[in-house]
Amino acid sequence: MTSLSTTLLPQNEPLHVYTSTINASEMASQNLSEYGIVQIHELQTIDTADFAKSAQDTLIQVIAALEAKGLEYKHQKEGTTSFTFSDVASRDRGRLDVRYNMTQYTQLTNHPLIHSIITSTLGKDYKVALSGIVYSLAGSVAQAWHRDGPHLSPNNPTAPTHAITCFFPLIDVTEARGSPQFIPSSHHLSDEESNSAEHRVVQFSPLPPTDVIMFDYRLIHRGMPNTGQDTRPLLYVVYSKPDWNDDINFGTEFLLPVKS
Repeated sequence: MTSLSTTLLPQNEPLHVYTSTINASEMASQNLSEYGIVQIHELQTIDTADFAKSAQDTLIQVIAALEAKGLEYKHQKEGTTSFTFSDVASRDRGRLDVRYNMTQYTQLTNHPLIHSIITSTLGKDYKVALSGIVYSLAGSVAQAWHRDGPHLSPNNPTAPTHAITCFFPLIDVTEARGSPQFIPSSHHLSDEESNSAEHRVVQFSPLPPTDVIMFDYRLIHRGMPNTGQDTRPLLYVVYSKPDWNDDINFGTEFLLPVKS
């Protein structure tokens, strides 16, 4: 996707829902339909400090495996072929996407409010299609604008969504740590339309561990540079309709040993 002309939106745009609101599920579903994104505030879910420790342990294993293969994962030069395993993939320089099994965190994936929103958006027979952690290492660069997946029918960009991503921060995600940017309503734009106009951009910052960002899988977004000193782990869970699978973002060969 080419470079886009953008204008940053103020933080008070109508893309925020609080769990204490009586009709929170309905409001969030409306935002997802119209804008393709919503930030839900004060969603107490799991012990994020404990999860962050587990995420750090996983990162250590991943880095050791990458170094054993002689793969550059931090200062990958522009134009260098990225690596894509079935469990680990590079997402531009200094950013690693690592698959993570969420079966032990059903209190998060089956949270009542999230369940209600996903059911309203995707139907009662939805599934957890994908889950993982995106690690933005210190010194990472800005990603190119992108969709995580294309329109299922390029001639019908306004079709109902087939997948929703939830971003669960494990630490405070600030602008300095690379809080991601999104283009509201771009989930209903064709690729041609998205490249031919100026767009408004939203960046949710700060993004504390008590919040969650939900967005349409087709929404145009990007990770921003991590100018801090620490790695920023961002947990994601992708919910989808039962007959859909992501077959473009990961490869077939495993990097880490497969657990029996």
